[in-house]
Amino acid sequence: MISFLLSILRVVVDFMRVNKLVYGTLIFLFLSALLNTSFLAADLRINMSDRSLQWGIWPLERSDTANTGRSPFISAPNSGKILWTYNLSNNISFSYNTNIVVDSNGNIYFSTQNGYVYSIDMNGTFRWRTNINNSIIFSGGPFIGPNNVVYVKNNFGIPPPFYTPNFYLYAISERGEILWFCNFSENGVASLTFDENGTTYAGSYDGIYVFCSNGTLKEHYTFPNHIYGLAFKDEILYACTEGKIYALEKDSKVIWSVDIDIPKTPPVVGDDGTIYCVTINHTLYAISSTGEVKWTKDGVMDMGYGYKSSIFAVLSTDDADKRILSKLSANSGEVLWKRTIDGYFVDDLVIDGNNYVYVATSNAKNYTSQIYYFSPDGKRVWRLNFNEEITTKMALNSRGTLYVGTTNGTLYAIGGEENNQDNGGGNNIIGWYCSIAIGGGIVAAVWILYYVKRGRKYEK
Repeated sequence: MISFLLSILRVVVDFMRVNKLVYGTLIFLFLSALLNTSFLAADLRINMSDRSLQWGIWPLERSDTANTGRSPFISAPNSGKILWTYNLSNNISFSYNTNIVVDSNGNIYFSTQNGYVYSIDMNGTFRWRTNINNSIIFSGGPFIGPNNVVYVKNNFGIPPPFYTPNFYLYAISERGEILWFCNFSENGVASLTFDENGTTYAGSYDGIYVFCSNGTLKEHYTFPNHIYGLAFKDEILYACTEGKIYALEKDSKVIWSVDIDIPKTPPVVGDDGTIYCVTINHTLYAISSTGEVKWTKDGVMDMGYGYKSSIFAVLSTDDADKRILSKLSANSGEVLWKRTIDGYFVDDLVIDGNNYVYVATSNAKNYTSQIYYFSPDGKRVWRLNFNEEITTKMALNSRGTLYVGTTNGTLYAIGGEENNQDNGGGNNIIGWYCSIAIGGGIVAAVWILYYVKRGRKYEK
């Protein structure tokens, strides 16, 4: 493409019979514009409509503090190719339902059942592993906080050689060093979120713990019921408890609360301030920013919030081996389109920067699984089958590569053609469009100057 644009520029210059100095200047301006375009394109790849708090590439279980499940990065559509795999050794398994998270440098983190937090780079190369001295068989972490600090919480486990009921929250540096930890005794950490100052909010069975970035306990706010999930957006903290959703100021002052059943998902905050939550009886609540229930919909197993107020949801069916992916109206919860998918739904929808949707399902009968990739209008782009079950959450990097782990201890990086990508990144289409536009603009400017000069010559 570059050589093509340069050849056009050379023809124009030869036709105009300009000297070598002018020709060199034009080449310099063209290449400078092309170089600057790469920086411009990198900025344009950010979804400007995403106002959720996010400091890493995929730092939390559902990407951001609003729990939308969407990536803020625009990239080429995923073609479903396995770019590389990373295999845990010695029959080590991922912690059940562990998050796959990605820091601002593209490094990947997950936890394993033998009590370790792992870090690998974007190429799938081992970086480090850190033992936190407690079993994390049922871990919901890790999480990435501001400054690439890695947080991991352990749930009820049996570390060798003794049984312990204790729950811990660890903060680990991006180099694998334990910075601090907190013992929650029997009050497990159910959810974690952060504000723009790096303050950590940990939802527990006995309230919300607030930590400074250095691990100092700042506050502990008690609630009448367990905290099941937290979200943070626009200076408001949202908490799901057993029977209520709260909107809180950061000092825990209650702004409003709404009665619901026991929550299955953390609160999800939309761009317009609407709060969504799915309960264990599969009812999706849509609650306004002022605390009024806008609508409810039954039969919803989980949901994600995409761009242009797109609500994507997985619906249950009477067949245990079938689920339905659907798009719902943000105004009423009405089904706009629906597609049947095979298998039992495996937690959390993932939405890329182009509003394409990933759904993972598992087949209990033969212990296999699959990942579906749908376009925003409900067209199935591809389906990728695995001979083992998916056991981790899914995550996206900034170039649209999907990460997921399976029961045999294999982490997959799924993206586009390897020879068209940089470590699993997408082609920068926007960059090429900008390059063509700027290059064409330079050529057009040369032509205009030529005819202006030619006109002045004839006037004389």
